[in-house]
Amino acid sequence: MSIIGSRVFDYEITRRIKAGGMGVVYEARRTWGRGEKVAIKFLLDQLRDDERIRQRFIREAEILEQLRHPCIVRILGLDPEKDAFVMEFVEGITLAEQLRKDPLVYREPAAAVSFMIKLLMAFDYAHHVSVEIKGKTENGIIHRDIKPSNIIVQPNGDPKILDFGISRILTLESTLTDPKLQMGSVAYMSPEQVVNPVDVDWRSDIYSLGVSLWELFVGKSPYPQITTYEVVVAVQNRIRQEPLPLLAETLDGLSEDERSFFLRIDRVINKATEKDRNKRYQNCQEMQAALEALLEPEIPANRENEPELEFPTAIASKILGNDLRKATIAPTPDPKPLTAASIDIPRFAPEPPPKGAPGMKIPPAGSPASSPRRVVLYGGLVALCITIVLIVWRPWKEGDADATNTATETGNAKKISELNMLDEIAKAAKADSLHDIANSYFGGSHGKPKDFAEAARFYRMASDLGSPSAQTRLASLYETGTGVKQDQSEAIKLYKEAASKGNIEAQGKLKGLAGNH
Repeated sequence: MSIIGSRVFDYEITRRIKAGGMGVVYEARRTWGRGEKVAIKFLLDQLRDDERIRQRFIREAEILEQLRHPCIVRILGLDPEKDAFVMEFVEGITLAEQLRKDPLVYREPAAAVSFMIKLLMAFDYAHHVSVEIKGKTENGIIHRDIKPSNIIVQPNGDPKILDFGISRILTLESTLTDPKLQMGSVAYMSPEQVVNPVDVDWRSDIYSLGVSLWELFVGKSPYPQITTYEVVVAVQNRIRQEPLPLLAETLDGLSEDERSFFLRIDRVINKATEKDRNKRYQNCQEMQAALEALLEPEIPANRENEPELEFPTAIASKILGNDLRKATIAPTPDPKPLTAASIDIPRFAPEPPPKGAPGMKIPPAGSPASSPRRVVLYGGLVALCITIVLIVWRPWKEGDADATNTATETGNAKKISELNMLDEIAKAAKADSLHDIANSYFGGSHGKPKDFAEAARFYRMASDLGSPSAQTRLASLYETGTGVKQDQSEAIKLYKEAASKGNIEAQGKLKGLAGNH
């Protein structure tokens, strides 16, 4: 029986969009006002008699209703009697559809890395968010079904995450997941999820993101299409026993530079998809940092032994230019050529020779060397030389003095500029350290307890020193009310400041916020 034309709340269903494992999604329009478009998800008819599945479906709505992130779909209403909930309508196509149409769309490294970083920021938010379920506050949501068909690529290129239907709350001992029931899409499951769907945490999502990153570059899944039970078992065994194929060996026609890049990104993917979850990236921020580092050029091998200044090279690169990968002590300049101004004109007062100096013969009286005539002759020659030197040297000296004064002023200005630069470097180094401390409090890593308020305090200090990445993080906290009082105006202010400095994530956030209003 078709439900086209029927209503849920004040929305009229206009067409079917797609069906999934638990539900089917329809497009609908509001019957009054501007006729806003929405998406309505219904639980499949054959599943409505299964109370456990119904409860999971309703929980998806309860979770989505509390999430506030520009890259996660928003829910607008729930109708438990019809087993349906209303979501924002997201323009675009799924990432799976995009890759089928153009497998090379993300072959450009910057495009793929930027897209994945936005996903990592969204899942980092989900992994730390607090939600209220049945009157109790719980922390952290694991998606458990990350895959290209659950990600919409919007017209501006930003991702939007769908389908939290099999998500799990970290701190909640769920009774909705049967350990014998395999949940998720096999090709994107982590090894531990293959073995036991209950025994998963946020690192299972990181594994799925690693597989999705591999697919971004190749344009297809690393595993064959699931058609039979035998294929399922074969793929599960590969997931548990074999690493993903190397991109550098899978992709054809790579230049030497491209091959070098893909060897580096292979290391990121290999770490994200380690069989042992303790060896993976331990949170999304770690994987994000590794991806951001990929866009910086590598240090040439012949420069590895050059002495380094005592500040992070990444900060020096931001201050001194994107092409600077390693700040080095400048070589000693060549000595300046001698000029008349730099010569100390000697006084020609004769000095008596030391008596009895070894190797020196003192001429006897009356010898040619001591004759008055020769003394007068030598004296006249010396006087003539002094006169010539003075005539030539005086105007030369005056002109050189002007040049010396100009050079001194230029040198002083250069020194002031260098001191200012070093001061900026020191500020940036301090901001970088504060940002690292904030990340540790945010993720509960490196010996720091998880403390969002303390993380916000350190992000603030780094932000005040001008760190655009810290400003973006702090803005995200204000946007979601994590560790600080929710303040949209402060969030937008910080996003704008970071975006003005070229921060890609902040620019994307501003676009997302503009789209939501």
